[in-house]
Amino acid sequence: MKENEGVFTFNPWEYTVPEQGEKLQYLSIGLTAACNFNCIFCSKADSAKEQWDPVLLEEVLQEARELGLQKVEFTGGEPLLFPGIMELIGELKDRGITSLLVTNGSLIEPEIAAKLAREEAMVAVSLTTLQEEKFNRMTGTRGNLPRVLEGIEMLKTAGLGREKPPLLAVQAVASRDNIEEIPQLEQWAAEQGALFILNRPIPVGAMDQEALISPGELRELLEPGARVPFSLNSPCNRLRTGCYIGSDGLVRPCPCIELFAGSVREKGLTEIWEGSSVLKVSRNINSLLEGSCGQCGERNRCYGCRAVAYAVFKKLQAPDPGCFRYEKNQYDGGGRQ
Repeated sequence: MKENEGVFTFNPWEYTVPEQGEKLQYLSIGLTAACNFNCIFCSKADSAKEQWDPVLLEEVLQEARELGLQKVEFTGGEPLLFPGIMELIGELKDRGITSLLVTNGSLIEPEIAAKLAREEAMVAVSLTTLQEEKFNRMTGTRGNLPRVLEGIEMLKTAGLGREKPPLLAVQAVASRDNIEEIPQLEQWAAEQGALFILNRPIPVGAMDQEALISPGELRELLEPGARVPFSLNSPCNRLRTGCYIGSDGLVRPCPCIELFAGSVREKGLTEIWEGSSVLKVSRNINSLLEGSCGQCGERNRCYGCRAVAYAVFKKLQAPDPGCFRYEKNQYDGGGRQ
């Protein structure tokens, strides 16, 4: 199914319908490391508080368009703190490129929601609990849960929903802190007419391994009969179809993998995309998988979570130890099976 037809049966923040050739179809951009929240699970907790130079950002997006760009995910920090983001989303829409926004939702106003709807942006609001005191602790703030819920209501009123663009999603990171609430959150999201996305916890930044859920618990939280360790039974393929560029200008395979392909402050994006050995491995990762991922019957379409694999084994090709298909005795950490 194409991404602009019918009910979404996959997570467009993680999955892009691949085309022939090594096109850069999907670009994830961390617009700023600044945030009005201080979440205990933030992958960018240790990042310098930088943001993009608008001129450089336009140059990078122009190169990306020439490389085949179809959609851009804007993250942070909190991307709504980036000056001019709404104008940027409008400019991309005029060029036929879809914008995806990942936000904590607290800064949504009626005019922002209406603009996002007009530009057919896809908006994912991060929400890890509906309990106010726990929300305060997990986000390092006070009194913001009602504001986030109001933001979601504004997006709904503007016309965002779960069946077609403009898309609205509620995304939750499942950890030891909130695992028992995930079914409630999923039901609540459905009642709001929003897609529900369960995010895998990744032991980087402020998230430590003690907070991770087990592979068995992950499987229980996913859809019945799930064959891959991701929401909607659809894999993540962002490494095959794109890359991430942080507000520091560094290019990575994805936001949570600390492998660097180059800096757009020093080289053009085209040179990095076509010449980086890191990104070449990323684009061909399905054929390079080791351990239980390499033996998995789903390997042609799913490569597990490379961020979790790299965080644990420091190797991009390693198996995903958070997947319910992971076999510990098939891998010794050095690639031998």
